[in-house]
Amino acid sequence: MKKTLSMIAFLFITGTIAAQDSTKFFQRIKGGMIVGTSGVTTFSGDKKPFNLNYGLLAKVTFVTPKTYHNIMYNFGDNSICFLTGYLLPKKWDIYVVYSRGLNENKNYLAIALEKMIKAEDAECFLYSELGTDFQGGKILSVGILISIESVLWKRK
Repeated sequence: MKKTLSMIAFLFITGTIAAQDSTKFFQRIKGGMIVGTSGVTTFSGDKKPFNLNYGLLAKVTFVTPKTYHNIMYNFGDNSICFLTGYLLPKKWDIYVVYSRGLNENKNYLAIALEKMIKAEDAECFLYSELGTDFQGGKILSVGILISIESVLWKRK
């Protein structure tokens, strides 16, 4: 828990300092919530092909000209998630996400491709994620996320 909180504090402090020094760093900071649902498979022969997952996450996003960095709390499984993404043309992006459970020693690391669809004040994301649980399991997720957020700080 101390390591997780230390990492959050470090990212926030360095991000704030970097945002003051150069236009190459953070352009805006946003806060909001994500509602999502996904089909998840572990490629295990003894389970049905896909399980349905859903969740609610609180997030803070740091945006640079070509990347974004999310710190999220997942209410569903009480975990902290760190996500770093690279913005591609035509509202596509690729990201890496790491999640660590706060109650259990559960870790998750994945790489994903997603497509953003703007809908009024919300952003919808169609995504496909391939990851590992560090216990020999490979996990494939396909789903949709709906993100509603507000700008907390913007570079002038």
